[in-house]
Amino acid sequence: MLLLLYFSACSLAPETAPLDPVERALAWDYGVWIGQVTSHCIEGQAGEGKWPHYMIKAHDGNVEFSCAINFYSRNETIPYKDVTFSTMDPDNGIFSLPNGWKTLKPKGTAPNPSSGSLDFIRHPGILKLINGHPWKTDPLIDSSKTNSPFMRNLLKDSVRIYVFGEKFHYNGNGVHDIHQNQGNPATSPEFGPLNGTWQDGGIIVEYPPIVTVKTFTVIIGGIERTIRIPVSTPQRRLFMTRFRVQSDFTDNNGHGINPNIYSFSRQVGYKDSPIHYGPYVTDQLEVESTSSIVRFYVKKGSPASPTNYDFISDSFLKCNGQAEYYICAHSQFKISGRRLEWDLTIRKK
Repeated sequence: MLLLLYFSACSLAPETAPLDPVERALAWDYGVWIGQVTSHCIEGQAGEGKWPHYMIKAHDGNVEFSCAINFYSRNETIPYKDVTFSTMDPDNGIFSLPNGWKTLKPKGTAPNPSSGSLDFIRHPGILKLINGHPWKTDPLIDSSKTNSPFMRNLLKDSVRIYVFGEKFHYNGNGVHDIHQNQGNPATSPEFGPLNGTWQDGGIIVEYPPIVTVKTFTVIIGGIERTIRIPVSTPQRRLFMTRFRVQSDFTDNNGHGINPNIYSFSRQVGYKDSPIHYGPYVTDQLEVESTSSIVRFYVKKGSPASPTNYDFISDSFLKCNGQAEYYICAHSQFKISGRRLEWDLTIRKK
């Protein structure tokens, strides 16, 4: 989205002039800037421009850079996802990169899925992580309109931050468009031209790893010995945002598409009698249920069941890739013969 950027709040270095309004998102290179957080706050209301931003200052060991994260407004939150994870499969080498800026999609080049770029709709690693995580709309700003407890919690105790978006050089170095950069209506004169695949902005925050000790018993020279090996497990969180106007379904150019929606209300099922849906032929599929009593299974190419599935979830699931998708909804209650009801929504491109 167009960034009218001010650095006028809290301890961040004051800069009073916005970016030139003729500049557009992704007019420069897309990539990731990696470093350590030095300070952060929500910008002052007097200088927020079209949207308020949460401002993060970070340092990569050589250069200080700024990160501008769009909030929708101080009264209406931007949809977001917050996912705790250890590893991303695949991560395309992102976590092995040194601190500093890494260009993942140079201006004017074709998308490169293996570069480490993010795509909220197509990245197989992200799709695995967001299983069970529909978009949230809880407030990111508290009642004072000057503080974001969520962001403070997200950045607390961080040791490394990965900021995906578009690099800018205006009164310093920084990253903006740290949000979904596809899904806008193609007919929008302002935002339609900004759409593209494999160029979504987001943040991954890294924390101190959890170290556990694994114990092994071995026989050495006829003597039983105990060996203890420390194992380090990474701790990370992925923070994704989008604007309400942006669709979760896009074409090959990143333009937003209105999906076909199939709503099934008050579905009646039993533990021993799952309900089947489909097949749905598509390359983008979402399944969502607001009921905690149902688990749904998805299979490509053949009927799904609790013992035959490719994907499983109990709340939200997003799939990508052309296929016939079969869905099976199954009660999680273990009481045989108990009658249960649930709602299910299926969306497909």
